[in-house]
Amino acid sequence: MYFATNWGLIAHNEGSFTLYSNENSELFDSHLVCIGSDPRGDAYLIAYEDEAEEKRITVFDGSTFKILEPGKDFPKALNEIQCLVFDDERFIIGFDRGFALRENGEWKVIEEMGEDADELTVYDVAIAGDTLWLGTPRGVVEWRRGESKLHETESLVQSVLVDDGIVRFGLSFEGIGKLQNGKITKLPLEEDIERIVRTSDGRLWAQCGTSVMNITDKKLLPLAKALKKKEAEGL
Repeated sequence: MYFATNWGLIAHNEGSFTLYSNENSELFDSHLVCIGSDPRGDAYLIAYEDEAEEKRITVFDGSTFKILEPGKDFPKALNEIQCLVFDDERFIIGFDRGFALRENGEWKVIEEMGEDADELTVYDVAIAGDTLWLGTPRGVVEWRRGESKLHETESLVQSVLVDDGIVRFGLSFEGIGKLQNGKITKLPLEEDIERIVRTSDGRLWAQCGTSVMNITDKKLLPLAKALKKKEAEGL
């Protein structure tokens, strides 16, 4: 497991943590702003690179770092890269005007996502079969093989998770949204929702700006209350 931080890449393995920075490794910039993981478990990183015209992608396989260059290993002019997402067949890069998709060894840059969703920043992508669910400033875009539909929200969507046919998404300072059967409902929370995940025990969690919340059907529980509830249920 890897964590991208302002001071380097933290690797967690068998209970121990290792920090890789530009001072003790081949990582050229310790200020990391984006991380993704491919099916093999390799970490893909975007660094701050303040003066760079084009951001590079750093790949760490657990022992060595390598650099992917724009225009050679992935498309050029992907400004303000927001997310790096994989499944077994696809690699997706969200950026400030759309997303780039690598499939069957070929890259496509997609900026036109329909009349209501052209040139939108893609903050996150959730993959469900042939459908990509895109978090954008205007809501969740449902994109399937060139056809798209915008599920509009009042605030930007910066994290998306598809789980058992339900699309859950983090709304900036508004809470957790749920899209099911074409209808959007919301659990309110005045925090920036950075990530939504399901853990191995089956529970849903939201990483927020200043906290971690357990997502239930009817409410959001702070981490301490969620752990106490789990203890009580186990007794």
